[in-house]
Amino acid sequence: MPPRDEETADPHICGPKQVGFPIRFQTLLTSRISASSNAGRGPSGPTSVRSLEQANAVSVFVPASKSPDREGTKRSGGASHWIAVAGGLGEVPVAPGTAGSLLGVLLFVGFAFAARSLGVGPLAASTASPPASVGLLPVYSLACWLVYAFGVLILLVAGVWASGRAEIDFDCHDDRRIVIDEVVGQLIALSPLLFYTGTSAFLPFFSWVVTGFVLFRLFDIWKPGAVRWAECRFDGGGGVMADDVVAGFLGAVVLFLALPGGIG
Repeated sequence: MPPRDEETADPHICGPKQVGFPIRFQTLLTSRISASSNAGRGPSGPTSVRSLEQANAVSVFVPASKSPDREGTKRSGGASHWIAVAGGLGEVPVAPGTAGSLLGVLLFVGFAFAARSLGVGPLAASTASPPASVGLLPVYSLACWLVYAFGVLILLVAGVWASGRAEIDFDCHDDRRIVIDEVVGQLIALSPLLFYTGTSAFLPFFSWVVTGFVLFRLFDIWKPGAVRWAECRFDGGGGVMADDVVAGFLGAVVLFLALPGGIG
């Protein structure tokens, strides 16, 4: 039997979270190709054009997920894997990226409720009696945002590490199952809401959360200039996370400008 590297000499062709990827050009019936090549070898040694045509005739495109030597590939299943797939959300068959973004929304809402118990954050402002004035939060609430930013930074660093490891496990750059980048990007996009108070005077708090969710998904899928540049600029785990971080910042800027009083 020929060595494994001869059976899969052609590299994988992987693309970022698009239908039809990953795809690999795989050569089947390697032993038969080798036999036909040897049969066409003349006295001087070169392989005939006829034998090359026969070799190409048995080369086919096979989806990498169904290729014979990948079906039994063992995944690490360690901490890096579960961080990269956000506890298994990346394994859902439909829209794993959206599922990762929804996890980011849930984490943000949970943080907002926790902050309310301390009397800070948008929910605390919107339920205060008498109602808090519309505008940016006072300086003492800056600690709330700093704690939030520190948590997002930890997730970002963990995401870069876990995504880089997961790329090796999945044998593909930015595999669609890696969704920790969507979680972090969504948390960044919603961050302006922590600085804002009195949201109930204009729209319910959760309406602004939905707006932030839609903005992030729009930038993440549309990938305007800066997002596309970040996606192509970096390799490894940094490349997986970079485009979603930029999309999150763009969504945060638009959300901040859209908030009543956000530019006042």
